[in-house]
Amino acid sequence: MHVGIASGLTEAPKEIALSADWSARDAQSRLSAVIDAAQAEPQIVTKRGKPVALVVSVAEFEQLRRLSGAKPRSFADMLLAVPRADAEIGPASVVPRDVEF
Repeated sequence: MHVGIASGLTEAPKEIALSADWSARDAQSRLSAVIDAAQAEPQIVTKRGKPVALVVSVAEFEQLRRLSGAKPRSFADMLLAVPRADAEIGPASVVPRDVEF
């Protein structure tokens, strides 16, 4: 299993609940603990108090990669995906009201 520290983040993704901030020095000296903690939830690595990296489990990374590769469906595709009713739908039985001009 290969787990690394992803660098280049200016801030952590907002959708992911993060439990711990690790200074780069602490993360380096306690890498095994960072990796273990990342199995439960993503971990932020900071330099001078600013987020610079995010450590995630391989499973979470694969899930994010699958989601980012998914094409958003167009509105037309969503309409075409709606199941059709077996029964035919006839005109509505609405009685028009009297209107004065």
